[in-house]
Amino acid sequence: MPYMEKQTVSGDLLEVDRYYAARDGRRIPRNKNIGESSQYQNDLNNRNAQRKIVQLINTNFSRKQGDVFVTLTYKEPPEDEATAKREFGKFTRKTRAYRRENELLELRYINITENQGQWHHHIIMNGLPLDVITKLWGRGRVTVSILDNTYTFVDLAKYLIKPEKKAKKKPDKENGQEDDNAKEPRRKFARRWSCSKNLKKPEVTKKIIKRVTKSEPKAPKGYRLLPDWIIGSDCQGNLFQYFKCVKLDVSDVKAIRKPNAKRRK
Repeated sequence: MPYMEKQTVSGDLLEVDRYYAARDGRRIPRNKNIGESSQYQNDLNNRNAQRKIVQLINTNFSRKQGDVFVTLTYKEPPEDEATAKREFGKFTRKTRAYRRENELLELRYINITENQGQWHHHIIMNGLPLDVITKLWGRGRVTVSILDNTYTFVDLAKYLIKPEKKAKKKPDKENGQEDDNAKEPRRKFARRWSCSKNLKKPEVTKKIIKRVTKSEPKAPKGYRLLPDWIIGSDCQGNLFQYFKCVKLDVSDVKAIRKPNAKRRK
């Protein structure tokens, strides 16, 4: 089989995967999940989850649109995950109703519900004022910040999809022991986040290429190469390459243009 190039466009971000196509195009059924994943597989799953959420954020949200990062906490925390998710469902229904009544665009969101000390929600959503979100939530403290368009939202994704760790015990005068603020592990095979059904998917195209080289990749016209590109070999010794680029804006184009360059007529 030939080498393949997969390009994924999400907003201003372009990701390029170049790899050896080991399969012949037929779908190969997966075995049933019967055991715990290895540390290597867990790390790979975390990287894939971060990459997917980066693509979703870039495709659907931006600072220019006034989209926001919201954290919802509880004055009286729920005891379990099911209750926390029901409370989040109530919040989304109220928010959708508010947006309809005020002739605003339909609610779009990505949500991570987690227990780190207590249950809370991290949400990326199209923007509303802090006082409105606080009133719609009505269960506790709310923090809101405008999204920072730092090209790829990688830092935000790492914060949201950070690996779990077991809580360590430390001395407590009253109860003898208490948990630290470790993130509670997900249930086995549980999904890492939830999102609204109206989110757009990134654009993916594939094509056959002759080979993968060890030389530094070059950004396509209109893009700038980001420094964290990777070249390596798979388990069979075939080269693979992964790199990211961001779309140039007007200021970027002016910066790289030579000041004394003559324009063609």
